[in-house]
Amino acid sequence: MPSECTSYTTNDDPTRNIAYTISCGNCHCDTSLSPGWYRFLGSAGTRLSTFPSNMYSCGVYYPGWFNGSLPTTVGASTSGNMCFSYGGNICYTQPSANTIMVTNCGDYYVFFLTTLSSCGYRYCTT
Repeated sequence: MPSECTSYTTNDDPTRNIAYTISCGNCHCDTSLSPGWYRFLGSAGTRLSTFPSNMYSCGVYYPGWFNGSLPTTVGASTSGNMCFSYGGNICYTQPSANTIMVTNCGDYYVFFLTTLSSCGYRYCTT
């Protein structure tokens, strides 16, 4: 198993889930998120969202979603683009988080995330 399958940060923040909505576009930010491997669980969901969502999903103006294929083989990694729903553009990319990695760890996925450059953008889960 790759090292990221045992060395990651867990996140169970329910406000990160796309089902969480609040009319506050900058209530939650990923500008202080430390770059590294993350595993989502509990109320946060189990993975990054893989489809666009509406403004205010996961407490931000521009909710983020993974535009790529999740690896199907245990131990395999893939890369994909991180998109943000920005106005009428469902796949706006932010230079600081354009390409991310995801690894299949068997019963869960881990994602390599980077710090986002401005508030209003957030990695959202499902």
